[in-house]
Amino acid sequence: MNDFLLMKDSSEGDKGKEAMLDFVLSWTLRVASDAYPDKEVKQTLHKACRRILFKLIFGLKRYEEIERKQCQVCSVQVWKQWNNIDLHANVTLRIDGGEPEYHVIVVENKVYTSLSDNQLGPYKEIILNTYKGGAYEKHIHFWVITGFNEECRKDKFDKIKKECEANGWDCIPILDLQPNNILEEEKPDSDIFDEFWLKEW
Repeated sequence: MNDFLLMKDSSEGDKGKEAMLDFVLSWTLRVASDAYPDKEVKQTLHKACRRILFKLIFGLKRYEEIERKQCQVCSVQVWKQWNNIDLHANVTLRIDGGEPEYHVIVVENKVYTSLSDNQLGPYKEIILNTYKGGAYEKHIHFWVITGFNEECRKDKFDKIKKECEANGWDCIPILDLQPNNILEEEKPDSDIFDEFWLKEW
């Protein structure tokens, strides 16, 4: 039954899935922008992508509060593998008609693999030095996305979480970023979103 899923074949482990996450996450964040040309006809997709973007900016405790506000996602620019950092994005927001806010999202993708020794500290230093003194300096969000959580491989999850805390990063399980058990009416009309974010792989 699962032989025809985009993200699942007979391979074991990562086998390129984490690279695929970089591409799909880049697409997801860009579709969250109000500049997305199909946002009116694909409102469910646009809303779902905005929710993921808001989680990576405001965290799991605040994203719903932001969704209830008039939040304009003015622009989203994404880079993959810049200085070996899996993904980082520059995001400009305007909340309730206020002044523009400039945010940077930095992601290391560890859905299948563990962190390398001394990986997070140098990446954080590169980003902080790059944005020092600029408009984006005040709001930089460092995330490790993991496939592990409290119920699945808790030992690995705890190890990654501890490493994140030691280096000033946050850790988010991929199923917290986008649960795959959403209501039918909330499912976006998008094969990419469905295959990647909503299927179990």
